[in-house]
Amino acid sequence: MLRPLPLPGAVTSRDRVRLLAVPSVALVVARLRAAVPDLEVTDEVLDLVAELCEVLDGLPLAQELAVAQVRALGLAEVVVRARAGLDDGCLPPRRGIPRRHRSLNAAITWSVARLSAPERQLFARLTVFAGGFSDAAAQQVLGEPGRDVRPVLAMLVEHSLVEAAHDGGAVRYRMLDTLRRHAAGLL
Repeated sequence: MLRPLPLPGAVTSRDRVRLLAVPSVALVVARLRAAVPDLEVTDEVLDLVAELCEVLDGLPLAQELAVAQVRALGLAEVVVRARAGLDDGCLPPRRGIPRRHRSLNAAITWSVARLSAPERQLFARLTVFAGGFSDAAAQQVLGEPGRDVRPVLAMLVEHSLVEAAHDGGAVRYRMLDTLRRHAAGLL
């Protein structure tokens, strides 16, 4: 999995220049212009793009797959479907595109299948954290006294399934909502 792109946060279409400079927004706008050349990038379109980026956690593959549906469904409907957690955006078979890159669900499933059993177990159990968590909290969720959770957690970070944010000497972890929804299905 690729790391997520920075998100727009509170930046709106009222500040077009700043919003268009946000990497996740810039990617979606560039792909939109390629997919629908006559689409006018209005303030309304920019606000929908910003919302789509936020809902998809800035994941480049998710954004690419969403934009691929815009010609058929329209941007507003793609945002509604993404907000509802629908992963029906699937690219048709094409030469050079691996099956795991045709839908977000397929990409996550492929990544999770490459994990060891302890890594999959922890990945699923971490869904209890809607926000960030510490390694001590992850240790509690693992529920196996005497077994150090940190090496398993480090592998989830290495596989880009969990993010690690360093703040001074402390590390806080978090799972993107997109990945949490998928992991919750493993429980």
